[in-house]
Amino acid sequence: ITICILGNFIVNYKRIKSSKLALMNQEFIHRLSEIVEENLTNENFGPEDLAAKMRMSHSGLHRKLKELSNQTISQFIREERLKKAKDLLLNDEITVSEIAYKVGFGSPTYFNKCFHDYFGAAPGEFKKLELEKEQETEIEISIPKKKIHKVFLFVVAPVLILASVFLFLNEKYSFLKKKTP
Repeated sequence: ITICILGNFIVNYKRIKSSKLALMNQEFIHRLSEIVEENLTNENFGPEDLAAKMRMSHSGLHRKLKELSNQTISQFIREERLKKAKDLLLNDEITVSEIAYKVGFGSPTYFNKCFHDYFGAAPGEFKKLELEKEQETEIEISIPKKKIHKVFLFVVAPVLILASVFLFLNEKYSFLKKKTP
C-alpha cells in the first residue's frame, strides 16, 4: 500500500510540475509576443532587440525559443508580424502596402512573399478567400433557420390551431365537462 501511495504521489507531482512548466512556457511565449507587438512598427526590431527586452542573451533566447516552438528568433518575430498583418487585412480597410509598413516590413514585395509563404496565398487573394468563407458560413447558418420556420409552419402551427379549435368547441359544447345528476 505504501508503495502505491508513493507511486501515486510521484505521478501526481510530475503532472503538477509538468503543468506548471507548461504554464510558464505559455507565459514566456506570450511575453515574447507582447514585446514584438509593442515594437511592430519598428522594421529594425530584430533578434538582438527582443533578447535585450527579455533580459536574455541572444543565444539563450534562441535555445529557449527553439526548444519551445522549434523556431528561430527571426522566424518568431516574422510570424508575429504576419499574424498581425492577417488581422489588419481582414478587419481594416487599408492597402496591403500600408499593412506591410504598419507591421514592420520595409518592403511590400518582401511582405507579399513572406505572407504567401506563411498563409499559402498572397494578401489580396487571401482576403478574397476569407471573405468567401465568411459568406459560405453565413449561408450555412441561415439554412437551419429556414428549416426551423418550415417545422413551425407545418408542425407546430397546425397543432396550435387544432388545440385552439378543440378548446373552443369544448367550451361551447361541453365535450369534456362532467354532467352533474
